[in-house]
Amino acid sequence: MGRFGRALRLSPLGNFIAFPLEIMRTGSNILDQSIKEMTSNIPEIAALGRKRFASFGLTVGAIPQVTAETFKAIHNVSNEEMEGLRRIVPEWSKNSTLVPRGRDKNGYLKYTDFSYSNAYDTLIRPIQAIFNSIAEGKNDAISLKASLGNGLQQGAREILEPFASESIFTEALLDSVIRDGVGKDGRRVWSEADEPFVKVVKSFGHIGKAMVPMQSTFNQLVRLEKSITGRPGRYGEEFNLSDELPGLWGFRSIQANPERSLVYKTTSFNSNLKKAENLFTSPLLRGGRVSSDDILNGYQYSESRRFHILKEMAKDIEAMKHLGMSDAKIRKEISKRRGLGKDVINNLMLGRYVPKRPSNFFTQRMSEINRDLNRQQGVSVPNPYLVALPSINQIINQNRNLDLLNDNINFSQLAAEGMAQGGRVGMEDGGEPGDKALAANIWATEPEQVKQAFNYDFEQYFASGVWMEKAQMQAPKQPEPQASPQSPQVSANAIQDMKVNTNVMQTGLTPTEHALLSPEEQGIRLRQRGMGR
Repeated sequence: MGRFGRALRLSPLGNFIAFPLEIMRTGSNILDQSIKEMTSNIPEIAALGRKRFASFGLTVGAIPQVTAETFKAIHNVSNEEMEGLRRIVPEWSKNSTLVPRGRDKNGYLKYTDFSYSNAYDTLIRPIQAIFNSIAEGKNDAISLKASLGNGLQQGAREILEPFASESIFTEALLDSVIRDGVGKDGRRVWSEADEPFVKVVKSFGHIGKAMVPMQSTFNQLVRLEKSITGRPGRYGEEFNLSDELPGLWGFRSIQANPERSLVYKTTSFNSNLKKAENLFTSPLLRGGRVSSDDILNGYQYSESRRFHILKEMAKDIEAMKHLGMSDAKIRKEISKRRGLGKDVINNLMLGRYVPKRPSNFFTQRMSEINRDLNRQQGVSVPNPYLVALPSINQIINQNRNLDLLNDNINFSQLAAEGMAQGGRVGMEDGGEPGDKALAANIWATEPEQVKQAFNYDFEQYFASGVWMEKAQMQAPKQPEPQASPQSPQVSANAIQDMKVNTNVMQTGLTPTEHALLSPEEQGIRLRQRGMGR
């Protein structure tokens, strides 16, 4: 091992780094030697180089793939079932080579993680991550490019994981102390309700368990003992001797349990859905003055995140169906979660997206806040929610009944119409490149893979300037100016006011004034501009 590997061993990062480093070194040396031999002028050595290269390619790439495809044919497993299986396996197996090994009495798949016993899996795992990401994307150029970018990111993560992740001891210590008793996978080390002494005991137990040598082998022996004696596991699962015995040499058959997976996924979905909806309401109900743009941009961002969460859950439901769960079982399990309305459940089962309308509480509270601020400041500012409501209704109507599996939420038409009305100056009309409101509209329409590439950080996306080209494409072309008949004379004040406010229509009023002011107030406003009597 080189200096880098030895130094990394002394740091709090990295797990079992010697093995992947050695695989990378030997793999690189084999390829280098093969190339040298194939370019030799001696025919026998060149033939040996071609043989070495073909053998290495067969060992690294062909054998895992051929093994998986062979067992798929033997057990009559479809590609849809394998894609569904990847959505419920543990995180460390998502980019592994999964080999189906049959079915249980309920028809659910059994599988073996072939990567566990494949020495060269370190070299093919990043490529597998790219293929998996592309397989989940839509069949169009933009989505496939975004999926490729996401796959490359996951591939890089797979390469760096053994070297950049927390070491076993560091991770267990952080779980017990820094993360307040919650592990990286969400499992609790101790409960908030535990006494301080109990928390300490459980923390030491968690650290000690993580440091036990050959923990996986010990667990395999425990499962083997239960398969012989017939004792069930902690969650009532049954163990079969024919499945557990091959685990002693790395080929254990693992039981896929979509019903249990759906329990965890539904709980996480319910929590994330509420958080996405709060992205809209929480910043706007703090009591301060907000604009209609604040409301509209907040609604767009909240709905884009809500759409993503619903889309992922729809994919999970589709995976459960492919794995053999009936619609009735899926609906029953989802319905157990408190806080999920019947409309949400029905739309999920149909794979349909319906935007969420702002609640009555939100609309009433916005009216109260605006009325109180007007009273305190002695002004008469229109309710910003009522100003934004037509655009919100347009978003709802434009995105109603989208296909969660194949469609994407779209706000682009709303942005284009806003520019055409003069609300925001488009890029073609000399607008400022730093128009965050315009960038926010485009950000909401980006595929999830693009947002993942920016870590869901709008500020990072805005600073990159990626959105500018799309803004130029969306900006409507302005017609050539036509000769117009002579206009009647107006006062200098009116001309000056028109220069200041580019939203003024031919009536002398802005769209907001025309919609919200009474006829008397409109007359006052026209006289202020010198356009009325």
